[in-house]
Amino acid sequence: MTGLTPGYEPETGQVILEGRPAGVAGEARLVPVSGAELAFDRAGGHLSRVVVDTGGTGGPGERVAALLVRLFGRDGPGAVRGAAAGLARQVPLPEPAYLAEVLGW
Repeated sequence: MTGLTPGYEPETGQVILEGRPAGVAGEARLVPVSGAELAFDRAGGHLSRVVVDTGGTGGPGERVAALLVRLFGRDGPGAVRGAAAGLARQVPLPEPAYLAEVLGW
């Protein structure tokens, strides 16, 4: 898989970007800003899921949008808004070294 596939949960107002699932070691979760949760495979370290709280507005808040831009480029927030509107398009995965830099690892 080369990207994350978005889905929208209207009951919670969350957009979930799903990637390759975590393996038997499970997931490690990180909340870099309020309203965004990243899940990584514990063994391989790949990004397996991003959960974004849209607050029922159909789009991410300002801090979450800034994180999405850093992770996925300027189209990141638009992909979340599109998923909330029912327009699913795959979001490219960031390179692991870039992801580590963005998250300060």
